[in-house]
Amino acid sequence: MVRLLSIAFVMLLLCGVDFGQCPTLSVIGPSGLTDRGDSMTFRLEDARSDLRYSWTVNAGTIIKGQGTPVIVVATDKSIEVVNITATVEVEGLRFDCLKSASGSAPLVPTIVCGLVIDEWEGLKPNDERGRLDSFFAELSNNPLNTGIVVLRVTEKERFDSGNKRLQFVVKHIKFRRFDLNRIWFVLDRSEYGLRTAVYRVPPGADLKPCDGVCITIKGGDL
Repeated sequence: MVRLLSIAFVMLLLCGVDFGQCPTLSVIGPSGLTDRGDSMTFRLEDARSDLRYSWTVNAGTIIKGQGTPVIVVATDKSIEVVNITATVEVEGLRFDCLKSASGSAPLVPTIVCGLVIDEWEGLKPNDERGRLDSFFAELSNNPLNTGIVVLRVTEKERFDSGNKRLQFVVKHIKFRRFDLNRIWFVLDRSEYGLRTAVYRVPPGADLKPCDGVCITIKGGDL
């Protein structure tokens, strides 16, 4: 019996079975937003050199690092997904260990053609809050969709997350306890004015790049 157990143990070693503790697999992507057309780096945290790694992505192209714990993914402006997700399969772990993990990172969203929900200019605060409530209701009825708030700004306004009109919208989102992660903001100086437009972005929508001079801010970062 002892000899049989010894042989079984040797066979397991020869088969590459790892008797150590199962690692916690966690894929880390780039922080913040990545412009469409730029590259993105994903890595497996606390990776080991004695294991083998096989990566796949939901969009884009792996241009470097396949087979290693770190990959570089090339994107292009035609990609229609909101997030790039990288999944790694780890070979060489003990048979009962979790062998795959995924991580996602957001791309700068683009404005949707033809899916504007509402737009306004010069409204009183309570009237604007009412229009925003209708926007939130539209998104609640479409839980897989993303909302985009486009603010046309003047040269006198701040062109960053401290913009007063943007902060007004953020404050109302928080007051209504709506999920801020589902909202993206675009500050646009291509046409001066004080107009606000809200969009609903369904998965796989026909997208077009943001026109003119603009910046994009993820609601979850505010």
